[in-house]
Amino acid sequence: MVLEVDIARFVARGSGSPDARAAVHVEELTRPVEPLPVTARRSDAARRMQAEHADAVLVVDGARLVGIVTATDIVRSLASVTSPAAGSCGIEV
Repeated sequence: MVLEVDIARFVARGSGSPDARAAVHVEELTRPVEPLPVTARRSDAARRMQAEHADAVLVVDGARLVGIVTATDIVRSLASVTSPAAGSCGIEV
């Protein structure tokens, strides 16, 4: 997964000319991630983001990628008037 922070770090390093930076491959910016199951709670997603210094986590149903939960999604779900169903991230994917 490539996050905004990964791109910002790359740009901040200022390594090479603009042409050299444009030739970078996505794989050089990616980070390994462990997805959360669709049954995870939003607190699990928040803890994972904090532990991985990330602003998003992937969500899977078995081996199938079904979505991505961002920090903004979590904040919005906390601010909503309805509470999420027990045992779920509380975010539609």
